[in-house]
Amino acid sequence: MSAEITFILPTMNRRQYICRAVESCLVCRSERVTPHVLVIDGMSDDGSYELLQETYGNNPQVSILRHDRVGFQRTAYFGVSQVKTEYVTFMYDDDLVSPFFYQMFEAMLDQGKSFIMGYGYIYDVDRIYPFKPVTNIDLFSVYDAVLAYFGYPGKLHYHTVPFSPICCIVKTEHLQKWVHFSQEFAGKSPIRHYYMIDRNIGPDIIIYLSGIMLEPDTAAIAPNIVGQFSEHNESMSVGYGDLHLQIGYWLGKIWAFEETLTRGNRSVAAQCAGHLIRSGLRILRQIPSSQDREWVWPFCKEIIGIITLAVKNGFVLAMLTNLIISSFNKYTSGPLVPLPE
Repeated sequence: MSAEITFILPTMNRRQYICRAVESCLVCRSERVTPHVLVIDGMSDDGSYELLQETYGNNPQVSILRHDRVGFQRTAYFGVSQVKTEYVTFMYDDDLVSPFFYQMFEAMLDQGKSFIMGYGYIYDVDRIYPFKPVTNIDLFSVYDAVLAYFGYPGKLHYHTVPFSPICCIVKTEHLQKWVHFSQEFAGKSPIRHYYMIDRNIGPDIIIYLSGIMLEPDTAAIAPNIVGQFSEHNESMSVGYGDLHLQIGYWLGKIWAFEETLTRGNRSVAAQCAGHLIRSGLRILRQIPSSQDREWVWPFCKEIIGIITLAVKNGFVLAMLTNLIISSFNKYTSGPLVPLPE
């Protein structure tokens, strides 16, 4: 019996790329895998919606919805509520997924996993990355995989880990829970709400971190590039700027720190806290001279919150030790290990 997966694809005014993105998803099929694409058009006025209707209006594997312009993150949350398949991922309207993406999905099914991820690569929007087959997957302990997002690549080998959700697959049931707990987390402070909901930076990394922590023992990772992050002047990452992205993803990682602490793993929480303090102070130095200067004090309060939790849970010394280790690793780790081809 074929396993079905839905690609949630929010779009707005990307007529020149949208069909390429949809086709990229539809190619991810095999005897065991059936793809579906849920396109959510944010009231495009460049002909995107009409092109989608003309091209896929009669395709039962493609659903096309129109939705008010409520922002990317809110649209993504809405999309989750419309999914009818057991498995799900996201897709961006200017990006591409590997034609071998289905092989990663099959590996996930074979291993009985609820989550799997591969790697992504930034590539020119007018070119197509030379993807290669997914011939094997690696299994890593859950916290080894989590700590890779906190500057401890360890057994994962690579210093770069994916943030964009087009590189992972998760069960829809979990993503529905993610909608609620990521919104709840973002709603706890104005700075979180601004960057994570209004600017849609951060909830995506929580998909990875929560998906990894969903597994009881080991997380599955395909050592392959499975997603192309298309680079162009109108892409969100270019438009937001590097500091915006740093702040949003730093806030998203606080979720994993707090969740690890809730689960009682103080050793890993101390490692997470050390990294968050070091990287947070580095980000804080940049904020006063940027367009984000109004968030200086709220950002300081987030740092204070991490320290407060360390004090309450009795691992301040371990946090400071890991801060030093994190700083040492940053400057002595040597050249970055290249991503897999």
